[in-house]
Amino acid sequence: MTQNYVHGSPGEPTTISHEQPFEVQNAELIASPVALPCGRIVSNRLVKVAMYEHLAAFSGGLPNQYHISLYSRWARGGWGMIITGNCQVSSSHLSLGRDIIIPSSISALDLESFRALSLAIHSSGTSPSRDTAGPLAIMQLSHSGRQSPRFIGGRLGTFRQPFSPSSRRVGDDTKEAFLSKLSYRLMFQTPRVLSREDIGDVVEEFVNAAKLACETGFDGVQLHAAHGYLLSQFLSSKLNTRKDEYSNAILLIQQIVTGIRGVTPAHFILGIKLNAGDYVLGGISEEGALGHVKQIGLLGVDFIEISGGDYENPTFAASTSPRQAFFSSFSRQVVQSLQTSGNKAAPLIVLTGGLRTPSQFSHVIRQNHANLLGIGRLSILCPDLPRQISPFSVPRGYDDTKFPLREPTLFNPRWLPKLIGAGVNTAWYTVGMRQLTYGKEVDIEMGTLSALFWMWAWTGPSGLIGASKCILFVLLLLPISSRLVEFIR
Repeated sequence: MTQNYVHGSPGEPTTISHEQPFEVQNAELIASPVALPCGRIVSNRLVKVAMYEHLAAFSGGLPNQYHISLYSRWARGGWGMIITGNCQVSSSHLSLGRDIIIPSSISALDLESFRALSLAIHSSGTSPSRDTAGPLAIMQLSHSGRQSPRFIGGRLGTFRQPFSPSSRRVGDDTKEAFLSKLSYRLMFQTPRVLSREDIGDVVEEFVNAAKLACETGFDGVQLHAAHGYLLSQFLSSKLNTRKDEYSNAILLIQQIVTGIRGVTPAHFILGIKLNAGDYVLGGISEEGALGHVKQIGLLGVDFIEISGGDYENPTFAASTSPRQAFFSSFSRQVVQSLQTSGNKAAPLIVLTGGLRTPSQFSHVIRQNHANLLGIGRLSILCPDLPRQISPFSVPRGYDDTKFPLREPTLFNPRWLPKLIGAGVNTAWYTVGMRQLTYGKEVDIEMGTLSALFWMWAWTGPSGLIGASKCILFVLLLLPISSRLVEFIR
């Protein structure tokens, strides 16, 4: 594990010369290092955030050669921090198949597989900034909770139900059409309410996963408390209707953080991911959400990632979308609220959502909307983005006219449930990541149907049997309807 420490206050930026052209000033600001509360340095402000890779065996498994190839590609790009896709801490609560799973019983082979992944992320050796080390390797830890699907969630052939703080099934409250409601019922089971003993097991799973990450060379972990997964379910006032001590939305996260801090060294990085959209859907006000952030900030985490909106322009223009309006306002206040909380070791804020141009990147930092910039899908379209805009690679400044990069033009079938409709975009970028693993550039001309087909019709480490299972699963989910013609068209 590369040890990078910095003296001074966490979040304090490098001084930027204002005698340089504006493009160079922006590039220098983006390339400036920043300190985390634990003392580690992030070599620049660009963070490759977690995305679902879909590269493991069909039923989930260890990191493999496809993960190594993909993360080696990003490692060469000069990112300040690289966060893996969600690694499931529970083998019975998977997401869409092909998840990386943290084994309940760790063998020497397991350790080597995860160590190979951390080495791949560290493989660049240097960042595009001078005199700083390469990217920090962060493993994202996740538990799907009630969102673990029926057929490929790791419980097939058993009578087990997924866990949740309450018994509300995914889709029970949807106002979508009949076919969408039917799809939800096919996909998801009614969850079983977690007992105190179950919650203790969940805490242990997260703590053991963090210990594994530390032992195999990762610089830290990120707790996935977004996108409706288990930790997010406890934060939701609609889902967390418990009457015991876990009605305190933060308690489970607090216990996990305390457990992780007890088994890892002081310089081990601990982050958490939150999502503005979860708060909108969960019926929590902006004031309540900020209260959660303040409480989490006092737990001793090093960074908080805020995602779920779209940083449309440098002025955070208002949007007609409740989710976007919440995100725009919320993201502006988070940094300020943490700075005024009296916490001298306040976590850094990673802002993720629609950042598409270097001008937007620098504006976020200058306006104190965030300390770090979370880049997701743009990192697939441009895996070496930090090097392309680095002042050390391009002394005269980056060419801002190249941005925003061209993105795919896709359509979402109106009759599919929103969860599956959103998957059209996920499928395209998932196949794009797979193209990167083979050393190719992303095919921007790839269409909707091609992306959906090739996401599932991939043999990968599971071979033809795994691919056939994936295709059968998709066919089970698509209701037979005359409106299928509209989808194909």
